[in-house]
Order: sequence, then C-alpha cells, then structure tokens
Amino acid sequence: MSQPRDPKYSWVFQELTKNDQGQFNLESIVAYTIYKKHKIDFINQIKNRHNRDPEDQEWLIFHTQCELESSLKGFRDQATLVVSNLLDVALTAEISALEDQALLESKVNSELAVVNTKLTTIDGYINEKKGAGWWFSQVGQNFLVNILTIFIIGGFATFVLNFNKVSEWFGKLFP
Repeated sequence: MSQPRDPKYSWVFQELTKNDQGQFNLESIVAYTIYKKHKIDFINQIKNRHNRDPEDQEWLIFHTQCELESSLKGFRDQATLVVSNLLDVALTAEISALEDQALLESKVNSELAVVNTKLTTIDGYINEKKGAGWWFSQVGQNFLVNILTIFIIGGFATFVLNFNKVSEWFGKLFP
C-alpha cells in the first residue's frame, strides 16, 4: 500500500495489474474477476447471516485481508490455474483438429503417391509402345491372327463340304 491510489481504479486492481505495463494481460483480469467474486461472496454472506449490508468495520477488515500480499498471490494463483485450464481445453481441441488434419493429409498424400506411380507406369508403357516399330508389330500381329482365322474357317468349311470325300479317304487309310 505504499503506492498512491488512483481513484479511477481499486487498489486491488492496481496491484494485480501493476506488472502488465499498461496492457492488462488475461491472468491479471481473471485475478481481478476472482477478487470481485470473492467480494460478492462476502456481501452475500453478510446479507444471509445478518440481513443487512456490510458495515464500515467489516469493509475495512475485508479490504485489509484482500490487500495482503498472500491474498493477492492467491488471486493470481487461481487466475493462473483458470487461464491454464482454459488454454489446455482450447489447445487440446486445436491439437486434436490439427492431428486429424495431418492424418487426412497423410492419407491423401499416400493415395496421391499411388496414383502418381500408376500414372507414371502407364505413361511409360504408352511412350514405350509408341512409334513405327510398335505400330508395325501391332499390324503384323493382327494380320497373323486374321490369316489363321481364315485358314481355320476355310479348313472347317472345306472339311464340311467335302465330308464324303474325306470319309472315303479315311476309309482307305484305315480299312
């Protein structure tokens, strides 16, 4: 209480925020909120027990206790715990979302790698097969298949048309 009090702010507020360099960080604001809750509880306790508002002597005792360094430290410690828990909850949700996103990205990248490998293989096969040599080999293969088909169908047709001659010939061979 060696500091002169600024009438715009309570002395407790000034003490809880004195190291904030005018920025009023979250822990200091939460500590002051905890102090205000403590003050409301004090008022409600007097009203419930005695059916009246606190008297000047009770206010003096209350303020003297709240202005103790140990009380201020208690408000700060509670605020640190509240802010820490709040950040834990927020960060846990964010970490979980980031892990889910990383897993999804990993799966997508894995599938993309498989697709790229297949595309590269297909592209290589197509490029390998292109050219005049490939074209002539394909035409040659088709020509051979067509010739074989003609001989098979022609042979079968000849056999059917000349069945009597063929059976006589087999009869002479195998009497």
